[in-house]
Amino acid sequence: MKGGLEKQFYEKVLVPPSPEFPGYRMTNFMDGRNGVYRWEYKGVGKNNGYGLYEVSGVLLEGWWSFLDSPRMREVYQKMAAQFPLPREVETLYLGAQRSPSAHVGEIRELIVRLAGKLASL
Repeated sequence: MKGGLEKQFYEKVLVPPSPEFPGYRMTNFMDGRNGVYRWEYKGVGKNNGYGLYEVSGVLLEGWWSFLDSPRMREVYQKMAAQFPLPREVETLYLGAQRSPSAHVGEIRELIVRLAGKLASL
């Protein structure tokens, strides 16, 4: 079904900004559930997993733009307009991956900006 993944992502996984949280978030599962993800996975350690919305940082990688829809282009364009990210959004997106290098943030901003354009090509 053409567009099925885009529809599922946009309607079940993607959580738009709200008065409670100023950035886009993603639920941890493609069916919209938001439970603990990858419990005791090698990368997160024993008695640990990704909590609510903690996979949202993958939005900064830009690959959801390949869903190639006006809605996704708009999401990335709105995300690009938020840079520099509000502190709570940056904290959610980067979590433990936070880097002291300013270049990391600049590269992620560039990826998001390009994703907003790529989806329109």
